[in-house]
Amino acid sequence: MISVHRAEEGESTGVRLIAKADFLSNLLSAFSVDLLILIKLHRYESRQSGYGDSKFTDTVAVLRVKKDLKLEYFKGAVNQVKNPG
Repeated sequence: MISVHRAEEGESTGVRLIAKADFLSNLLSAFSVDLLILIKLHRYESRQSGYGDSKFTDTVAVLRVKKDLKLEYFKGAVNQVKNPG
């Protein structure tokens, strides 16, 4: 059984997927696939008492879930400043 939970407040709250380990393993094995999970953190840093400007930064990574449920982590950009516009 898979259950997907979505917060009501909007896009920035994220999505949570819940599945039993044996179900996920069987599903991935049945289709001979791995599950790729994109992780994107979007952070706002407010201006600090007269120093610089406020800014948004993004951090991304990918998590690979193999059929045997072993995880592989791929690091992406960390605290990449997002230019407005």
